[in-house]
Amino acid sequence: ELLLLNELNKINSDQDYESVLLSKKECLSKYPGLRADYCKGGLFFPQEITVEARQMIHLLMDILKSKINMYYHSSTQIREVLKINDGCKVVDHDGKSYEAAKVILCSGHEFKTLFPKLFRESDLEISKLQMLQTVSQGNTRVDGNILTGLSIRRYEAFRECPSYENIKSKENREAFWKKWGIHILFKQCPNGSFIIGDSHEYADAKNADNIGFDIYPEVNAYMINEAKKIFNLKDWTIEREWFGIYSQCKNHDIFLEVVDQDIHIVTGIGGKGMTASAGFSEKHLQNIIGY
Repeated sequence: ELLLLNELNKINSDQDYESVLLSKKECLSKYPGLRADYCKGGLFFPQEITVEARQMIHLLMDILKSKINMYYHSSTQIREVLKINDGCKVVDHDGKSYEAAKVILCSGHEFKTLFPKLFRESDLEISKLQMLQTVSQGNTRVDGNILTGLSIRRYEAFRECPSYENIKSKENREAFWKKWGIHILFKQCPNGSFIIGDSHEYADAKNADNIGFDIYPEVNAYMINEAKKIFNLKDWTIEREWFGIYSQCKNHDIFLEVVDQDIHIVTGIGGKGMTASAGFSEKHLQNIIGY
């Protein structure tokens, strides 16, 4: 894992993206509670920021409504999107219609309602994850998102590394963490609690209903046990646990499809959606309408 960190740092340097290798001593100094018997080194990304998801989406909506006069219709299901003349028509569940020059459909993991055939035949899949949140840790403060060794073994960025395939080939294919797609991350919330995650189950878009709503206790127990090997927290009491579902592409970074010239479908951004979607949306809107 440390070898892959070194190789990714070299790739970042070649691509002019800033990252900094940290020694074991530097990691232990920077991140209070990190266990010395686990840590061997780290890779720090100075340009990256942490988003508080439960606050960000509401703040973003407020900005859109106040700065660009966006009208937001909540609890409104769209049942049809049509190309008409030089524009588009959108029809909601009450039969009310809206007209626009262009429509951008961002459906997340909902594939049934609009253009279901297109989604069934795509390379989209859904991923279900489980996450946990501890009680507040008092005055303990750990900045940024902390990803760990299992993160290195499962995330796409490391596939570029020269040693990746050789390292992956030596893994135990029957390991519990491989079966459930588990890696361990830590993110401290403003109230001092820690979010710990996460696992991954997958199903193709056409088989999305195969993913159930169960939370598996053995998965959460495994994640807590592994997390305890990495950080010493004051209190490991779990206050909340939940599952989430998102869509992603198997062979592309994001699913971008244009229907009838003016209907743009954008989804499949993957687990980075809450973090990266605002920046990507701004860039994509510039491409579509020059906003």
